[in-house]
Amino acid sequence: MLGHLTTLLLVSAGLVLTTADLSGASVVPTGILTPADLTRLASVFQDTYPYTDLQTAYHATGGLSLLGADIHHAEDICKFVKEKLDPRSAQSLFWASSVAKNIGKCVLTLSPEALETLEGVETRGTEIANIYHSLMTLKNLGSGFDSKMVLAAVNQALVDDETLLTVIYAIHISAEVKDVNVDNAVAKIQEVVEHADEVDGKYLQFESGLAITSLFIEGAYKLAQHVITAPDITEDQLVMFGNYFISRKHVQTVKNAFYLVNAIETLANNRFHNPVAVTMLSKPTISADNRKVVVKVSRLNGAPVSELTVIAESAKRQSDGAVVLSRKPLTQSKEDRTVYELDFLQAKPGHGFYTITINLAPQHKEDDRLVGTIGAQVEVKVTTQVVIGQVQVSIVDLETSSIADSIKPVYPVKSDAAMEADYHQKFSMSFDLLDETTREKIQPHQVFLRLTHSETLRDIYFIAEPQTTGSYNININLATAGRSSFNNLSGQYHVQLIVGDSIINNPFVWDLVDVSLLFGGDTDQTDQPESQSSDYQPRPEIVHVFREAEKRPSAVVSNTFTVLVIIPVLVLIVVWMKLGANVSGFQATPSAILFHVGLAGILGLYYCYWAYLNMFTTLKWLVPLGGVTFVAGNKLLKDIAQQRTT
Repeated sequence: MLGHLTTLLLVSAGLVLTTADLSGASVVPTGILTPADLTRLASVFQDTYPYTDLQTAYHATGGLSLLGADIHHAEDICKFVKEKLDPRSAQSLFWASSVAKNIGKCVLTLSPEALETLEGVETRGTEIANIYHSLMTLKNLGSGFDSKMVLAAVNQALVDDETLLTVIYAIHISAEVKDVNVDNAVAKIQEVVEHADEVDGKYLQFESGLAITSLFIEGAYKLAQHVITAPDITEDQLVMFGNYFISRKHVQTVKNAFYLVNAIETLANNRFHNPVAVTMLSKPTISADNRKVVVKVSRLNGAPVSELTVIAESAKRQSDGAVVLSRKPLTQSKEDRTVYELDFLQAKPGHGFYTITINLAPQHKEDDRLVGTIGAQVEVKVTTQVVIGQVQVSIVDLETSSIADSIKPVYPVKSDAAMEADYHQKFSMSFDLLDETTREKIQPHQVFLRLTHSETLRDIYFIAEPQTTGSYNININLATAGRSSFNNLSGQYHVQLIVGDSIINNPFVWDLVDVSLLFGGDTDQTDQPESQSSDYQPRPEIVHVFREAEKRPSAVVSNTFTVLVIIPVLVLIVVWMKLGANVSGFQATPSAILFHVGLAGILGLYYCYWAYLNMFTTLKWLVPLGGVTFVAGNKLLKDIAQQRTT
């Protein structure tokens, strides 16, 4: 029970996740409801019309009302509500009165039976759900109630049942009563929060899901507004609740959509705590064509916040932690006061990935309502143009290390030199890759040399490794690589340099030169790859081959076995003849004939099974044949027994 929750948490520490002792960096909002999200949610509410039940009507009209959207077909909805209203159900009365309030100009006249149902709001022993629904119905209709009696009924309900939902209903009801002490309900807020589950240090929710979590947040801030005191919820806890709701923004059902919007609007518009989110609007790639980091600073529902100073506290390069920017104010957009911009290239950052930490501060006076204003982070990638220089391609003798041939091609032109090399030499290439802006040497993730055979189109790749100086050098020993990489396939090869990286705007494939290579030894034909054109040709048909049947014994063995099986039958006939067997007693009745024919048929079926039939086919024939033989045999035995008694 929640009344003993503190004790239970101390006893079972580690079994229940809480946020009582959060440490480390503050939690910040992870997102907002964008205009596209709000439009989609409005469509979820509108598409449910025509309604099938009061609950759907309640969620749909309530969601549209929270979004400030128009509710169409008001007259038809009002008529529908009056038809579906169940005067004996407090929940039905609550839904109907709420829909009538949402659409306006819909007057509900309650019958004596409905009024009798609502009297349970002040009766001890009434379930708290009925108390809540009855109370909210009276409020929707503008009717009064006895607050003391209502609170007494609530306290009695808490004694009987102190589950999570019961306590949340009690908080909601306490926010509606007047001139009574509700300190007990205020204290329950902290207990309920401690009962929430923390996920990944970012989200806070109740196990029952979105509806219960939303209902609690709404009740907590309604009660806080009633007593004019902020609820006992820490900033980090509140932000994590908000993050949970944002993570559920892609809900599809009208019920979940209603509770999502209800919670977000509560967090965005209450007078005590308003989470503020910083979200990226611009592309995360920063280049000469896209210099600015553009962020949106808003409440969780996308609404603007009071005038703020938005500061980029720092910008750190992820690779080495270098700080390239510190306490740089962002500029507010003139068109949209929720949008702020930062010309990131003014800091002259090098290429790489950066984490920008953004802090928010009110411009005029301290606003205690704003939550999540410290430590928001966005990630950007600074890209650059790469240039290649100091390119040299050489053919070097392995024994003397003398250069037999050398060229210095210039990007992006292909050299028309006719280079030749054999297995006594090595192919060598050196070059520098430079940042076009800073002229510093850079090391992209992908730097390859590709050699393609002109006839077979076979590709051989060699990885270029940077040296300690930052330059690249590729050496291909044709004596050893001839067998291991080229399969001794001599001929002309097209040489290409491939450079690519996520931080490079101009990845390229440079056709360098054609070189003729001669290898010693024979080519292994079994290792010859298929040409690239064969990739688009039909493949041989795959034909499944069943396992071959095992060999049967030879005909001599089979025939010998058959004769051995038949011999006992022949011996039996001979013995019968010697003994003078009497077959005159055989009665030619239908049952006798059918029984012996069936018995012979079963023996024949066994032979067929042994010769060529499978088990399933044999059983298919054996069932009817055996059945007929059984019935005929039974009749034959009865006839014989009757004949003997007479």
